[in-house]
Formats: sequence, C-alpha cells, structure tokens
Amino acid sequence: MVGKKIVLLNLKDSMKYPTYLMMVLLFSALGAFMMIQQGNVFVKNEGTVFVFHYMYVAFNLSIYAMVMTVVITNPCITEKSTGRLEFYLANMVDLNTIHRSYTIVTSILSMTAVVIFNMLLIAYGLISGEIDFIQRLYNIHTFLCFMTYLAFCLSISYLLNLIVLLSKKPQTVRSIIFIVSFIVLYGMLLPVQSIAKIGELSSFGIMRIFIAAFAVFTVGVVCIAFGLKRFLSKETIILSLKQ
Repeated sequence: MVGKKIVLLNLKDSMKYPTYLMMVLLFSALGAFMMIQQGNVFVKNEGTVFVFHYMYVAFNLSIYAMVMTVVITNPCITEKSTGRLEFYLANMVDLNTIHRSYTIVTSILSMTAVVIFNMLLIAYGLISGEIDFIQRLYNIHTFLCFMTYLAFCLSISYLLNLIVLLSKKPQTVRSIIFIVSFIVLYGMLLPVQSIAKIGELSSFGIMRIFIAAFAVFTVGVVCIAFGLKRFLSKETIILSLKQ
C-alpha cells in the first residue's frame, strides 16, 4: 500500500513538469516522423526490410534512453535533494519498497514516450491506408523483440535507481546517464545507411539478433544490480545524503 502511494505521488509530481511533457511529445513525434519518412523507402524494397526493423528497434531504444535522462531526476534524485527520501526512512518505510516504487515510476514515465511513438506509427498506417507498413513492422518477431526490450528497460531502470540511491553525487549520475543516452541515440542511428548497403539480410535475422542481445544485456544488468543490492541499507542511504 505504501509503495502504491509513493508511485502515485511521484507520477502526479512528474506530470507537473513541462520539461517531461515536452520531451515525451518531442521525441515521440520526431521519432515517428523520421521512422515514417525513412520507412516508406525501405519497406517497399524486399532486400532492405531488415533495415526497417533495425530502425524501429533503434528508435524505441533511443526514445526510452533520452526520456529517461529527464525522468531519472524525478523521483529519485529530487527526493534525495528535498529530504523526502529521508522522511520515508524516518517513518520506517521499507527501503526495498522505495527502490521498487522508483523503478516502477521511472519505467512508466519512460515507456509512455515509446507507447506514443508506436501509436503514432499505427495511426499513420491506418489513416494513410499503408496497411503494408503496419504488417511489415509488427509481427511475431517484433513482439518477441519488444518483450525482451521491455525486460532490458526495466532492468536498466532498476539498476540506475539503485546507483542513484547509493551515490553521494546523484547529479553526476544524471550527467553520465545523459551522455550514455546520447551515445546510444547516435550510435544506433548513424550506421543505418551503411547497413542498408550490406545487402540482403532476413528481417527475422536482424530481429533475432536484437532479441538475443537484449536477453544477454538484461541478464548482465540484473547480475550487476544484485551485486550492488547488497550495499543497499538505511545506513548507506543516510550517509549518501550527507554531502
């Protein structure tokens, strides 16, 4: 019950920030526009459909990463700075409940942009009559890839909130997250044109590669998180509040 209240409180607080709403709309709309613009070229060419799927995964991951740079500020960093976290601890709220609540809030707020991005793509296909656009994009392999991608995002949110809780300088952590997100964004989108020149490759093949990659990274992130989790205690959190 306490965890649910923390989640609802932080969701309500985050919705008040114009920066968050602007980021969600900006990255969702921009990503959908670029995906549609480039996708219409690749989807008509059987030999480069795999590039279409590569772009789809790249945009999903990039949007999540960039929105998280804003989301990670709320609630975890903000609550460490304002004293609300210390208030929770003083009132004997379980630390694991707090961490879990932060992870849920971060995941929901970041995934909102991804959901809007996908809704815009589906809406475009339905309104324009480009049913082939939707059929090529959404299939069983896309679904499996999205599920492993979701697990990866959840594990990343879990790990990052854990690191912020343990850090004595959470603002530095936010800067690192922004830099890494920026690298992810351009690192995945830059090779698109080069990949298109490789030649024929099964779109199922590229999706299988992503499924395997997300699965491996998820396991790796979870292992790191469990390794750090043993340092999570009220004493460690209280010490990290004293800067």
